Amino acid sequence: MLSFYDIVGFSDHPANLSSADRLLGIGIIAAICLLAYFLLKKIVFPLVKRFTEKTDATWDDHLFNSRVLNLAAYLLPALLAYMFVPMLFSDHPMTVTVIDKAFLLLIVAISTRLVCAFISSFQIISSESELLRKRPLTGIYQTFKILVVCVGIILAISILLNREPSTILAGLGASAAVLMLVFKDSIMGLVAGIQINYYDILRPGDWMILEKRGANGLVTAVTLNFVKVQNWDNSVTTIPTHALI
Repeated sequence: MLSFYDIVGFSDHPANLSSADRLLGIGIIAAICLLAYFLLKKIVFPLVKRFTEKTDATWDDHLFNSRVLNLAAYLLPALLAYMFVPMLFSDHPMTVTVIDKAFLLLIVAISTRLVCAFISSFQIISSESELLRKRPLTGIYQTFKILVVCVGIILAISILLNREPSTILAGLGASAAVLMLVFKDSIMGLVAGIQINYYDILRPGDWMILEKRGANGLVTAVTLNFVKVQNWDNSVTTIPTHALI
C-alpha cells in the first residue's frame, strides 16, 4: 500500500527528510489543496447552482447561496492540509502540535461561519414563507447564531489550552455569577427577546404605543436586542427588548 510519502514523491522517513524536501512536500500539499478548491469552486458548485436554479422551489437557491458555497470551498482545503502537513514533521512533536492547533482553529472558524451562513439562509427562506413571514423569528435565528459562535469559541479555547470542552464549560460555570453581573443588561435583553419571540407577543406590523419611550407607531423589526418602531410622524424609535417585559 502506498504511504503518504510515496504519494508526494518521498520514500524516506520524515526524520531523514531535508528542509528542501519538507518545503517541496508543503508545496505539493498546497497544490493539492488549491486543486481541491478549484474543483469545488469552478466545477462542482456551478453544477449545484445550475441544478438549484432549474428547480421550481426557491429554498434550495437560498440554502446553497454563494456565501455558503464559498465557505464550503475553504473548508475542504483546510481539512486536507490538517491531514497531510503534520505528516512531514512527525519527527518533531512540538511542530506537529503547533500545526495541528493552527489548522484546527482554522477549521473551527470556517465551520462556525458556515453554520451561521446556513442559519441566515433558513432565515431568508422563512421570510419568504406565507406561514412564517409575519412571525418574529429574527430573534430565534440570532439566538441560534449566538449559540453556534459560543460553541466555536469554547472549541477554540479548548484547542489552545489543550483541554476538553467540558472542562472549559465547568470553568465558565464557576464564574457564571461574575459573568452575569458584567453582562447583566445583555443577558436581560437576550431573555426578553427570546420570550417575545417564543410567546409571539409582538410582530412586525403591530401598532405599538409606549409613551415613556416615545414610541407611537408601526413595529418594523423585532430582534433579540431591540424593537424598532416607525412612529406616526415617520420618526424611528428603538426600544430595548428588556423594557417590554
